[in-house]
Parts: sequence; structure tokens; C-alpha cells
Amino acid sequence: GMVKFVHSVEINDENFAFATENCKDVPNVGIYKGSSESVLKAILEKVNLNDKFLIFLDAHWLDYNPLRDELKVIKEAGIKPCIAIHDFKVPENASLGYDSYKGQDYDLAWIQDLLIDIYGPDFKYYYNKDAVGAKRGVIFINC
Repeated sequence: GMVKFVHSVEINDENFAFATENCKDVPNVGIYKGSSESVLKAILEKVNLNDKFLIFLDAHWLDYNPLRDELKVIKEAGIKPCIAIHDFKVPENASLGYDSYKGQDYDLAWIQDLLIDIYGPDFKYYYNKDAVGAKRGVIFINC
């Protein structure tokens, strides 16, 4: 297959039940219930950190936005994975939507300090140029 294993985290009961049912016959998918930064930490404590990782971050629910906490967990694990962050502001492409929480846009300036902590000052990143469906922005770091 394309990947050895997929770990997915859901905090919402309904989404967790839906994901669990849809993936019940897929042996290399694990669905976990909980807050993404806590579950991510537990997963990274159990896996081989020498493996290559793609970490897709798309958790935000109600008043809590875990993105910075998720990036801190990645830093603490000491890995430099490929990270994709959904709902991200793509400069110079207003056709792609992005999220904003409590007046803070999902933009590079908001997380740049943590990305420097993880990768160093010369980290590489790029944005998607287009999207289908809801047409949301994505940033890809170290991919």
C-alpha cells in the first residue's frame, strides 16, 4: 500500500463513530477518540520515530484550537515530518478558504516560531495552488 499505517483522531462522538464504522475492515487504519494533541503524543511515543511521517493537521472544534499544541508535541518528539495543515491561508490566492479563530488567521506568521523550533530557520514550505469541493487552503512543510 501507499503507507504502512494511518492514525486518525476524532474528538467528536458522531465523527468518531462514523470513522470507526467506515474503517472497520481496513487493517492498517487506527481510529482514536480524544483531543488531537494528547492522542498525537501517545502515538508518537509508540511508533518508530525513524520512520517517515506525514502528519495532516485539521483539528479545530468549538473554542479550542490545538494547532500550536500539536506542533509542540511534534517538536518534543524530535522528528522533522512532512506536515500538511488544512484550512490554511494561502497568500495571493483569495479563492482558497481558510480558518480564523478568535481573530487569529491560520497563517504562517502564527506558527512560524514553532516551525523554526522543529526544522530550524531554513524550513521549506509551499501552498496548494487549487482545490476542489470546499476549496480550502493547505500549507505543506518539509514535504
